[in-house]
Amino acid sequence: MLKRWTGVFLGALLVLALAACGEDKANQTSKSDVEKPEVSAEEGTGSGDSTEEAENGEASDMQIGVTAKDFQTNFNKFAEEVGIPERVDNLDWRESGSEGDHEIIDMKYDEDRRMQLLAKKGEEEVRSVMFSMFGDRKEAFGVVRSIIRGADPAASEEEVDGWMEELHFSDPETESTEDYHFVKTDKFNLLAEDSETYIEFVISNVNDPDINAENFEAGEL
Repeated sequence: MLKRWTGVFLGALLVLALAACGEDKANQTSKSDVEKPEVSAEEGTGSGDSTEEAENGEASDMQIGVTAKDFQTNFNKFAEEVGIPERVDNLDWRESGSEGDHEIIDMKYDEDRRMQLLAKKGEEEVRSVMFSMFGDRKEAFGVVRSIIRGADPAASEEEVDGWMEELHFSDPETESTEDYHFVKTDKFNLLAEDSETYIEFVISNVNDPDINAENFEAGEL
């Protein structure tokens, strides 16, 4: 069966978030009695750094650096160049997770092919993209390549060629001999479950604490 980002995974995220929240509250309580040092106008508060990072469009640990609209534009362009039929054909978000803390764009092309975009509710940038397909694994190669280029259109052809080779998705004549292939780039986790008749590919932020090789292989996504 196709794997889905469901309440099990997102419920785990909620537990982690609640735990972190509790720890923050405890830290705030313990620090409330400590006198805060005075900060002059010249010294500032340091908030300008985070503002500058946001303005520069740097992705957080739970984003891959593009909005759904950007990904749609990029993916569809590269999909046409590669010559594959798949397109990002809608941007309709719906709630996902037991607490509705994430949203998902779900595109089911047929009974065997599906793409999903995941984002934290209220955020424009995508957290991760998943594609799964039953059938000839070679047919998925162009989709995987277009997903990578959709997330990082500035990546060079040589870089993408190297990542595809590490994923064992570069030579159509080569059969997969392993169940999983993982690649870490400067920006991304590239995660693939690979068999003769089934492919699942996920791209996430390289620092994402939950969407990573360990959880992917454990079937926790």
